[in-house]
Order: sequence, then structure tokens, then C-alpha cells
Amino acid sequence: MISTQDYSGLPDAADLKRISKALAVLDAINSQDLEYRYYTYNADWGEEEQVLEMSDGEGDQMLILFRPEGCVINGYLDGYDQPDKAQVTRGLPEVFDDFIFGEPVNSIGTTFCLWNTAGLGWQTGVLENEDDGSEELLFMLDSNPETYAEWADEYYGEETDRSPIDVAAVAKIYRGEPLTKATVLDIVDEPRRLGAGWRKTYGPLAILTISARCQQRVQAVPLAAPNASAHVPQRSPDFRHSGDVGNSSCR
Repeated sequence: MISTQDYSGLPDAADLKRISKALAVLDAINSQDLEYRYYTYNADWGEEEQVLEMSDGEGDQMLILFRPEGCVINGYLDGYDQPDKAQVTRGLPEVFDDFIFGEPVNSIGTTFCLWNTAGLGWQTGVLENEDDGSEELLFMLDSNPETYAEWADEYYGEETDRSPIDVAAVAKIYRGEPLTKATVLDIVDEPRRLGAGWRKTYGPLAILTISARCQQRVQAVPLAAPNASAHVPQRSPDFRHSGDVGNSSCR
């Protein structure tokens, strides 16, 4: 199990970025309602910056910032004691300071922090407590399509009669292959999910659309309200959220 005690199973920054986008695409396929998605991806967080957010809606959150220099993971678990942030981030490259010590991370909190830069791989600061709950959030980043399929079958499929997710379909999205209607139907077997719902609002901050060629993309739109969908990460009250979660066209 991946944790701050053993993070050898984490992929490098480039592969983690690809998987992060895949998680956001998969969650968008599984749920038209942003409120019930765990994973969202912001491809325009800042200049040369992109962010994956994981939020369970009950207080646990994980934000991953991607920059040309590498990436940094900030995790917060409700109910766990927060360590001394200066210690858990000791050695953090300066390029990540604005993110880790700024908003929204500062308000969310930090239970654990890891970072990856070229040539140095994954690192973490001084761990005051081995039981930081990091495995509860990091497990999904193991690059294994079965991990997502098993989790999504339980989370999205509980108390429904939907078929189990086809692991091979998840693997295609993990690899960044073109998104086809057949692949989508291997994930959600209800054709109505491919109807007008795809063109409805993708939460208050973005719209998920499928064009005439079924090109899937998250397009930027202005914020609907200052406090809209509070769990979606925002850099400032007037920040505009957008994301390109994949350049996948149906064939």
C-alpha cells in the first residue's frame, strides 16, 4: 500500500499527471453530477500549473500540483492530527512554496506532503507520526486500472443494477487512448448516460461536452457564484477554473 512510509509505488511526475487526468475523465463518465465525483482536474490552475483534486465531500482532500519542475502532493484527512507543517515540508523545493503555503491548501490543512522533482524522485519531509492516513488517499495512484475499477464499482455501483466496470476500458483511459463510445459503454452500461446529460453543466465551474465527433473536453466558463461548489479548489475568489481532461475523440 502506498503511503509516506513507502512511496515506491508512486509513478513519476509525468505518469502521475497522465493518471490524474484519467481519474478525472473516469469520474466524469461515472457521474454527471460534480458533487458526487471524487476526482476533478484543473488544467489551467496557473501559468504552467495544473491540479488534480480528490475530495470525498466529508473533509478528506488531496491536491496534486503539476509544474514543469515536477509535482507536489498535499493530503488532508479529517480526524487526524496535523503535524508541524514546517517539519513535514522540510526540504520542499521553493518552487512549490506558493502552492503549499498559499490558498486553498493553507485553509484545507496538511496531514502529509510528498514531492517529486527530476533526478531526485519522490521525497517527503520529517514524519512525526507514522499513522498519518496517507494510504487512504494515495492508494488510487498505483497505476493499476483494477484499483479504480474495484473502487468505482463499490462507490458508483452500490445499490444499483449496473454491470461491473470493464477493467480493460479503464486501462485504455489510463493509457490516454482515444475515448470511444464503446469504451464509455464498458464503463457505464446505461445508454441514457450518453445523451443530453453530457452537454449539461459540468458543475458550476466547467462544462463537459462531446462534439459531433464525440471529442471529450472540459471547457472553461466563468464562476457561477463566489461560493459555488466549495470543494472545488480555487486560487482566489475571482479565479476562473478550466481543464482539458483529455483530447479523446470518438471513432
